[in-house]
Parts: sequence; structure tokens; C-alpha cells
Amino acid sequence: MIKKAENYLGLFCYFSARKAQLLTEMEHELGTLGGKTLMLTEERRILALRTCVLAGRLLVENGSNMERVNDTLDRMARNAGLRKFQAFTTLTGIVASSDDLPNSQVADIRRRKNDLSKVAAVNEVSRELASGLIE
Repeated sequence: MIKKAENYLGLFCYFSARKAQLLTEMEHELGTLGGKTLMLTEERRILALRTCVLAGRLLVENGSNMERVNDTLDRMARNAGLRKFQAFTTLTGIVASSDDLPNSQVADIRRRKNDLSKVAAVNEVSRELASGLIE
């Protein structure tokens, strides 16, 4: 009897964890954030993607490292409701795409300087987007 109860408990724990994972995947696929469905028009999705690319370009131009750029772009895209966002960043350019859109966006980066006030400004916009102050 104890063995049977342990098996049921193990199955329950497994399915509870799997259920949480599936719900997260479904939210990502359906374009929901925190239980709120995000119905983005194509114009809003394009604006969100262009905003992410602009933020990435500003970060790279002003001295941010690539890992930080990719993390910020991913967070901004997720908070804007873009599904399956992908970005490739180098010191000379950014290519970003989302399953929501048929075309990728590209930014050419030709100048570099160290202006951490601009990096801080982009990070502030990212935080405002995450907290819902910007839609």
C-alpha cells in the first residue's frame, strides 16, 4: 500500500511540474503574458521588433556587452508580446526576427563610443516595458 502511494505521489509531482511547463509554453505560443492575452496588430508587432532592434543598436554603439544586449532584447520582445523572438548581435550589426512577422529586421552598426547614460536610458525603457508602464 505504501509503495502504491509513493508511486501516485511521484506521478502527481511529475504531472504537476509538467502541467506548469505546458502552461508556460502555451502562454508563449498564444501570446499571453501573466494570463493577459496580447492581441497585437501587425503594425504593433513591427513596431515592437523595430524598437528591440533600435534598443540593441543603442546598447552596442554605447559600450554594452553582447550578452547584455541579447538579454535586453529578449526581455523587451517577450514583454512586448512577440513570439519566438530571435536576435543575432555582433559588434557590427543586429539581425532580429519573430515568428509573428515574415521578415527580419537588420541594423548596421558603424560607430562605437562609451556613453553609459544611453545604456542606462535603454535599460530604463526596458524596465518600464516590463512593468507595464509602456504598452
